[in-house]
Amino acid sequence: TLSVGQDLTIDTAGDLNFAATHRQMINLRVGSAGFGIGTQTDTTYFRSPGHFAFYEDGTHSTTDLDANGGTARLVIKSGGNVGIGTTTPGYKLQVAGTAYMGSWLYVHEYVQIGTTLSVGQDLTIDTAGDLNFAATHRQMINLRVGSAGFGIGTQTDTTYFRSPGHFAFYEDGTHSTTDLDANGGTARLVIKSGGNVGIGTTTPGYKLQVAGTAYMGSWLYVHEYVQIGTTLSVGQD
Repeated sequence: TLSVGQDLTIDTAGDLNFAATHRQMINLRVGSAGFGIGTQTDTTYFRSPGHFAFYEDGTHSTTDLDANGGTARLVIKSGGNVGIGTTTPGYKLQVAGTAYMGSWLYVHEYVQIGTTLSVGQDLTIDTAGDLNFAATHRQMINLRVGSAGFGIGTQTDTTYFRSPGHFAFYEDGTHSTTDLDANGGTARLVIKSGGNVGIGTTTPGYKLQVAGTAYMGSWLYVHEYVQIGTTLSVGQD
């Protein structure tokens, strides 16, 4: 075993062994600047006075992060910015290329889209905020609670709203999960699952039931009978 000072020995296998009290074990220096490798409790670290980079191939000069013919794979700038595929990251993390997340990506505040965001194969979101769907995808938006939900979509010359049950338009109020219940709100139009339509009522008992006054600007065609509940007014007299 070769001993170098009191802190380093080199054994016959070529292993470098450092004293337990010596944490920064290897120091590579050019003048006063250098790079250190060491360990402390449960930590292995690389210490650099400035930037740090991993390159593939090439030859290196003494200039800042310069590798002639090499490719920068990972760069850690002295200010803390990390670049993958770039030597000049302008953000805490900047990736020059495509990044893939195998699970969730959590964003604490905003997501800014530089060009177009693709969600699966059927949806893109452009910089104007427009949602664009694949031409073969007809039911475009699905809002679900458990297995039940609501769909919005298009097909040839048709725009549709699809609901597994009732459907309603409310003004104001807050909503619960009970049937067509809006606390403090006012039902303006309700379409029941059986096909009855209510205007001003949530419980239409007929194909069309209006709770209030209805006005026809032109003809009203009735195929069979007209039943008058109270009084029929004809003109003003």
